Amino acid sequence: GLPQAMAFYGGVVAFGWGCDPDPKGGIPWIRKGAEKRVPFAMQMYAMCYFAGVGVKKDPAEGLKWLKAAADDGSPLVTCLLGEMYMGWHGDLVPADPAEGVRLLRLAADGGCAV
Repeated sequence: GLPQAMAFYGGVVAFGWGCDPDPKGGIPWIRKGAEKRVPFAMQMYAMCYFAGVGVKKDPAEGLKWLKAAADDGSPLVTCLLGEMYMGWHGDLVPADPAEGVRLLRLAADGGCAV
């Protein structure tokens, strides 16, 4: 199947967008999209690990998936990761303002206007 569709379907099922939430049923679809290197899926999979939705909460695993999406060139995920290193999203990752600024600049250079 189409990896983007897998990820979107997984999000619908896991988070209950228009249906009853079923995290355990949605995670396999999100993971399939993430394993196919779909940035949206990689970001969603990471957020599942940060929040413990359908998987055991594991911020280190979430960070691994966000970094992979940023390394693959997703400006939006790079921006999110930069914000996280700036400390703007709580303590999901250790604060590192220098890394945060570097990533935000990289995201801006890549076209992210968020």
